[in-house]
Amino acid sequence: MDSYRAGRTVVVFLLALLLAATALVPATHAEERIGDHPTGAPFRVRDLTFPNFLLLGFMPRPAASLGRGGWAAEVHYSVVNDFQVSDAIERYLEESRADGVRRPLDATDLAFIDTLPTEDAFYVDGEFGLINTVINYGITDRLDLSVELNYLNYSGGDLDSGIESFHNEFGFSQQGRDFVPKDNFQVIIGGSNGALLQRPSAGGIGDPIFRLNYAIPHPLAGWRFNVGGGLKFPIASERDFLSTGSIDIGMTLSADRRWNRWGMILQANAIGVGEFDQRRDFDPPRILPSFDLVLLKSVGHRRKTTLLLQLETGENVFSELGASELTELAIQITAGLKYHTDLGVWGFALTENLFNMDSTVDVGYHLSWGKIFAGPQ
Repeated sequence: MDSYRAGRTVVVFLLALLLAATALVPATHAEERIGDHPTGAPFRVRDLTFPNFLLLGFMPRPAASLGRGGWAAEVHYSVVNDFQVSDAIERYLEESRADGVRRPLDATDLAFIDTLPTEDAFYVDGEFGLINTVINYGITDRLDLSVELNYLNYSGGDLDSGIESFHNEFGFSQQGRDFVPKDNFQVIIGGSNGALLQRPSAGGIGDPIFRLNYAIPHPLAGWRFNVGGGLKFPIASERDFLSTGSIDIGMTLSADRRWNRWGMILQANAIGVGEFDQRRDFDPPRILPSFDLVLLKSVGHRRKTTLLLQLETGENVFSELGASELTELAIQITAGLKYHTDLGVWGFALTENLFNMDSTVDVGYHLSWGKIFAGPQ
């Protein structure tokens, strides 16, 4: 806990420096602002693996600022289907359901799982929806404040049938999906202690998140840089799995380069993680690093359409669980497009996991809308 407090002190100190810097460094109004470039902004995609979406998370963003008095709104809707099961449990499901009847995990299954080493005792089957609503405001010419609320929805798995059909069509393994019911929600991590054999709640509003982002002056070889900090306050219900019950803090650094029709964003993030009130026996790592790479390209004569390819990788909360598939580096790719209209920018994207099938969600889709309502004064 001492290291966590030390990290919190460092973040507070850095945020104070950001505030001081905005008062000392004169603004250059000719600099690029968010929304100026036709390639625009990326999708607000992060690791939505259970229960990572309860933590503070950083999504890739442009390095430019809104400018003093500028403000914007965003709404991002994500649905992800998550099925993660150890090899040991997958073999057990095949043997215990040799009669071909799909059955959810019960007390007998939990008793077997408790005989496994901790690193093999994981099973996650569920679907999660997230509505991310964000208001962004330009406090100064370089400093932006963001306030966001998340609405979480827990469901069984409306995408299960489509995923199983896709796996069958292309000869991919079901990894045990075909031994348990569709549209089901069950989570076991490290054994039966704290197991969820049904969804914890229908969902609800999660913890509020506050962010500050500072656009660093003087681009370097065409690259713009932005440093930011985030803070998540634990006010939502832990029992309903809408909050971890702890404060999370974090820092992010992004580098942004725009050409005529192309754009690239690189972003490195670090999150200081608190405790999980739902599992006091679970000790997550204190710092979770992650990295984002985004490619953007505007197409068409009027440049109203932007194509996006985003890669996200990083540690998850189970990275210290042991030699487990669940602890492997999470890697996911998102591909989509955004269309610019007078009523805002509309987007659609799909997310798929890469390489490590048991460390992040199987598949997800995203719908987005965003609009800048006032430019810099």
